Amino acid sequence: MSGGELFPNKLEMRVLMKINRRNTLIWNGHTIAVPRVFEPDPLAYSPFPKQKSWTGQKHIVVDLKQLAWAAYEPIENGKAKLLKWGPAAGGVGKCRETGKYTCKTPVGIWQIYEIKKGFARSSLYPVECTDKNKCGHPYYNVMKFGPRFEALHGERAGHVSGTNISHGCVRMFREDSEYLINYFVEFGTMILVERY
Repeated sequence: MSGGELFPNKLEMRVLMKINRRNTLIWNGHTIAVPRVFEPDPLAYSPFPKQKSWTGQKHIVVDLKQLAWAAYEPIENGKAKLLKWGPAAGGVGKCRETGKYTCKTPVGIWQIYEIKKGFARSSLYPVECTDKNKCGHPYYNVMKFGPRFEALHGERAGHVSGTNISHGCVRMFREDSEYLINYFVEFGTMILVERY
């Protein structure tokens, strides 16, 4: 059953996907969180503060324990304002294909060093893929930041599932990647990847 059948209001559906950190179908037996009253403010359900102490540049925070990301811009008096947030999924840890613990998203402070808008395919995964032009893992709006080519990127519809399951990249809803790549990210934008 799709969430659209249970919640036909598109705004409410978007809120539910954010709260539950997933854009996948709901199956029989799944439990989801539903607010008693839907708030019209998209920041109302953010796990991040609307303002925080900050004297640096605009930046993105990725909290892999909260399964979420946030975009902040500096404002006056040593503060930063939350502009947007959304669900995120980081690396699973042990790679399914190789059996090695190289798929964990690197925690730390990074900078965006490569930006590619639109559709792309991974040249690394899946490992057994022989023709990278046809069978690499598809994603959208790649914003590379990590030492092993990790990136923020939009996932194809229905594949942010409320758990850290990637090969090391930070998956997000496609529309969130479109916001970041079109209105927020530039070369050198700081990424703070926090805890698992």
